[in-house]
Amino acid sequence: MKLRFKRKHIVRLLLLVITAALVGYVVKRWDVWFQNHPEKAYSASGGIERVLLSIGENETSRTLTWRCDTLLQESQVYLTQELSDYMLRYSASGEVIATEGGKGAYYKCLIDSLKQGVTYSYTITTGNLVSERRSFHVPNERAGRFSFVYLGDIQDSINGLSREVFPSIAQRCPEADFWLFGGDVIERYLEMYWAEWFTAMDTIARQTPILAVSGNHEQYKGYPKRIDPRFTAHHYYPTNGIDGTSRYGNYRVYGDALIVSLTTYELPTIDVVYRQYYWLKDLLKNSDSKWKIVVMHHPVYSPRAGRFNVFSRLLFNPLFKRYNVDLVLQGHDHAYARRGKKDGGNTIAPLYIVSSCSPKKYAPAPNGDFDRMAAGVNFYQRINVAGDTLALAAYEADTHLLYDSVLVIKKADCTVIESHIDRPEIWNVDAVMKKKSTKKQAAYRKKVEKRLRKF
Repeated sequence: MKLRFKRKHIVRLLLLVITAALVGYVVKRWDVWFQNHPEKAYSASGGIERVLLSIGENETSRTLTWRCDTLLQESQVYLTQELSDYMLRYSASGEVIATEGGKGAYYKCLIDSLKQGVTYSYTITTGNLVSERRSFHVPNERAGRFSFVYLGDIQDSINGLSREVFPSIAQRCPEADFWLFGGDVIERYLEMYWAEWFTAMDTIARQTPILAVSGNHEQYKGYPKRIDPRFTAHHYYPTNGIDGTSRYGNYRVYGDALIVSLTTYELPTIDVVYRQYYWLKDLLKNSDSKWKIVVMHHPVYSPRAGRFNVFSRLLFNPLFKRYNVDLVLQGHDHAYARRGKKDGGNTIAPLYIVSSCSPKKYAPAPNGDFDRMAAGVNFYQRINVAGDTLALAAYEADTHLLYDSVLVIKKADCTVIESHIDRPEIWNVDAVMKKKSTKKQAAYRKKVEKRLRKF
């Protein structure tokens, strides 16, 4: 008997197969997308803890945040200029933040009109408590010179390596004006991971300004997605974004540089997408800063196969190219990758950097269109801006050996990217493929060997 299928039957069958595949995929990914981890019970201590210094609205203002107990109390910051007995008093605002495991009282104090080239010392009072005295320095503009440290994803484990890595970076980069984080500073939105991060950052965060964008690991899963309120309590947002919270984007003008922080981890409403796009467009178009630097969590060009970050690539990247963004710092993919825009025989800005300093290691695609890559190694970047040159150096976090060196140079007609590093690329296949089958490991090694022959 000869069977005959009408077109409508074939279409229905295809739709059924596609629907079944989608349902299966959703079921498989349900916990990843929607299952939040339970939080153990906790309570904020009765002392002044988790003090974090940040740049305020501009380069001559600073913000201090901290936590103390579970009830709001009158709080101030007392500031003294070096070699002076004159003391300034700033009042702090506070809020009680409750999560599944407990609650704490969080405080914020904006200190403005600081003098450049001056060192200040400060103490914090909350109720009858007084913190230990710490100090910070406000650098001079120094004719367009400044330096900062960049770190991609951290996502450290409890009692992890950050406790050793962060102090060693601070020791080698004492000139850094601030530290910049590209999201996922913690493994999960849980109290124990915040405690781990602040233990590792302790002295650094009290004396060196910390800037950070949020990533997907600082958010609660589900729809709509919610950012952990402890992130916004700890990390100050300038009030210059598309809304009052500046959660979808904000910026700071630091010397000759415009530093833009973008939120890419959420699926916002069409209204937010519209406002975010035009906010960024107007900001970049009207900026007269010599340098334009953007930090965001999800990469424009992902080094991992099969990943395509829609907002980063289609919404933001055309603006980066059109309005001459020089440097785009990114995370999320737990590998190292660097690329510029090809223009004839030159490589021109934007310079795209993906970096990670996490115990989690992912396998980047060796055949990706990147000028330099690495797999299975943690890095930090040391970035110096001076006049018409931005110098970026990437170091291995455990050995502090130089791995990548790039110059971004402003010329009359364009901004070019130059690199003269001659060290072979690092591909720690065992670290990134240890959970894969022997067959997949062998296939991956062949791709790596092909890339190494090319470069």
